[in-house]
Amino acid sequence: MRGAAARRDAAPLSPRFARLVRESIWFAIVAVLAYVALILASYSPGDPAWSYSGDGSPIVNRGGAIGAWLADLLLYLFGISAWWLVVAGVAITIASFRRIAHPDLETDHPRWLGTIGFALVLVSSSAIEVLRFWKLGAALPLGPGGAIGDALGTMLTRGLGYNGATLLLVAAFLGGFSLCYWTSVIDPEPLAISMSRASPRLRTTPHGIPATPSRRTISAA
Repeated sequence: MRGAAARRDAAPLSPRFARLVRESIWFAIVAVLAYVALILASYSPGDPAWSYSGDGSPIVNRGGAIGAWLADLLLYLFGISAWWLVVAGVAITIASFRRIAHPDLETDHPRWLGTIGFALVLVSSSAIEVLRFWKLGAALPLGPGGAIGDALGTMLTRGLGYNGATLLLVAAFLGGFSLCYWTSVIDPEPLAISMSRASPRLRTTPHGIPATPSRRTISAA
């Protein structure tokens, strides 16, 4: 009796209920993504936040007090490279929608590998921002690249020099991009295959060029 009860408890969800769960998670991801993009886009240096107590004026950030605090923290740590969080969110949203539309479609992209790739993209982009884009006039709580980019860029520059550090960071960024988004920055074929799988109506050639559908010629009777 206990074995039968355990088997019933471990039974998989019905396809309809599993789809509803995936849709609910997808809506939550979209909401979080939209909120992060909103608070980063409406960041104001005068808002009371993590690195600044505020100047007494009303909060400008569209995400409220919490949004002002989170936006300040993300921009303080990563600079403008914090927007890679939004890019990653868009990729997750597309992949989740693909999973909802085609639940039987399997992926060979390990999540842990994608996480490592995204970490490389975020950190290396922050350091590149410090080394190469330090004259950006964007309003930031600390400066281009943030605290993490500044620490990494300074450390690499001391050991490898300005140009050597830049080359290493660019290589890390490109490698992380390939791991995170599971596409090659050299060969466009994997990206074309991914696009074709994401949208079955879209058919592409191995070089990523949309194939022109053939038309049947109807002879006059």
